[in-house]
Amino acid sequence: MNIAIIGKGTSAIIQALMFIRYGHRVTIFYDSSIPEICVGESTTPLVMNLVQNVCKISIGDMLDDGIVSLKNGIKFINWGNQDSFRHHFFSNTPLAAHFLTKKFNLYIHNILKNYGVEYIDVNVDNVIEDDDGVIICDRKFDFVTHCTGWDGLNLQYRKAIFETVNSALVYNDDYIEDYSYTVHRAHENGWQFELPFPEQNLSRQGYLFNRNYQSLNEAKFLVNKKDMKYLEWEQRFSKKFILTKRQSVNGNCLFFIEPLQALSLHYYVIFAEMICSYLNDMNLQKYNEMNKDYLEKIIAYQNLIAFHYSYGSKFKSNFWKDTQNNAKLIVQKLAIQGDTLTYEDYIRNDIFYGTEYSKLGCFTSEDHMYIHCGMMNKSKKDILNINA
Repeated sequence: MNIAIIGKGTSAIIQALMFIRYGHRVTIFYDSSIPEICVGESTTPLVMNLVQNVCKISIGDMLDDGIVSLKNGIKFINWGNQDSFRHHFFSNTPLAAHFLTKKFNLYIHNILKNYGVEYIDVNVDNVIEDDDGVIICDRKFDFVTHCTGWDGLNLQYRKAIFETVNSALVYNDDYIEDYSYTVHRAHENGWQFELPFPEQNLSRQGYLFNRNYQSLNEAKFLVNKKDMKYLEWEQRFSKKFILTKRQSVNGNCLFFIEPLQALSLHYYVIFAEMICSYLNDMNLQKYNEMNKDYLEKIIAYQNLIAFHYSYGSKFKSNFWKDTQNNAKLIVQKLAIQGDTLTYEDYIRNDIFYGTEYSKLGCFTSEDHMYIHCGMMNKSKKDILNINA
């Protein structure tokens, strides 16, 4: 198929890679007058597997080119019942990466040009759809995916199932806590991410907070760094991701909850593949099935966020008390299945029987075990009742 993407950010790259993987021709429309949100981003193995499979480059290639830094997992500090622990990715290919958005995106776009992707610099203000396709700037396509950022489309949104962080101060530092793990450091009103770039002696950091519990001025006073960039968002998700027969949406304009565990980019990949599945059979039944599946996955994503927050942190602030209590209510509802009495039983049973969490987002049961053991300051033997 001949497919258009509107937007040129990270979600547009992921969507383009997936379309190419499925054999489609891609044209990217973008408006160069709109500035990029230049933040640091973190990935899961699923994201980097897609880049490697389509672009035929490895994480090692990108390390050599100075584009990414290596990521083995996430180091949590001050979450749960201990000072720190690591969530090591449990995957057939467990490596992921950190990158600075502007540098990485330019690198991948140059590769995509070699794969025949066409780029058109124009502000797209109208998409005309008929039974045969969509018309953009007098050119006809079979399908279009909108990847236009937080405010790119006027969609109908639902609020997140519970509130966590909704604001961030993003900045650079030269302090690196861990050279190959993303750091999630809890503080009184949220948590702080730290992305290491050791070859540049750089840590890209973001102080995440809830502006209903802490003002911007209070956050700025505490962080006290030069050249801070302020971002804020509403925790929300679109009611649909296949909008019409020939239009879909992905990226921040589809959903934004929070950047915990690099789940945003991970789900961009999941939804990009679902869009490709829909293209195989664009009928009303498939349209309804895909949108139902999307809503189930976006709720599972939020359940996974609740799973993390249900353990709380070492801080007893109003933010953590309220957020932990709300998360516990969500987790308790998930844990009530038959004779399963506790959430720990739920995890133990899934480990024993080799099942995965259909209600808990994208990670495997082993990933959840890492997180649960770390948060509870227990070993896997403790959870599984294995004698030493």
